[in-house]
Amino acid sequence: YTDQPPVIDGNPDDACWNKVKETEGFTSINEGNPPAKDRTFVRCLYDRHNLYISFRCEQKRSTLKAAVKERDGSIWLDDCVELFLSPHIKTTFLQTRSPDEQYFHLIFNSAGVVFDEMGTGGGASWDGKWTVKCRVLDDQWQAEVAIPFSTIYVQDVEPRPLTAWKV
Repeated sequence: YTDQPPVIDGNPDDACWNKVKETEGFTSINEGNPPAKDRTFVRCLYDRHNLYISFRCEQKRSTLKAAVKERDGSIWLDDCVELFLSPHIKTTFLQTRSPDEQYFHLIFNSAGVVFDEMGTGGGASWDGKWTVKCRVLDDQWQAEVAIPFSTIYVQDVEPRPLTAWKV
């Protein structure tokens, strides 16, 4: 929990990020889930109204592909981050959805272009109100994300540990 949320500008240098340990060791979504080709580091924070996530993706600028420029385009064909988020809160809107739609699928590329859907394969008819800002450096790209709890049908949360979510 943070009382001082980060500025979402693609540069995760706000003091609040320093209080959170980076997580790594992610896998590819390809068959067998091999380790990701390029290492990615993630940190998460929240306040009463938003979930904040910072990403640091190790990849040389010269090899980075970010061709998709329009929202809800085929961003998964670019170098991107895909986030599958399933809040496990009984009062959430997700509980009224079919089991294959009980999560939010959020994708963005290094240009900050987004794709979002509820579940997978249901099309991009759901457009969440979330913010992504990215910054490309020579040997990595960084992103900061703010996801309002209201856009994922979760009521504002108190400053206490959250219920476990699947990510």
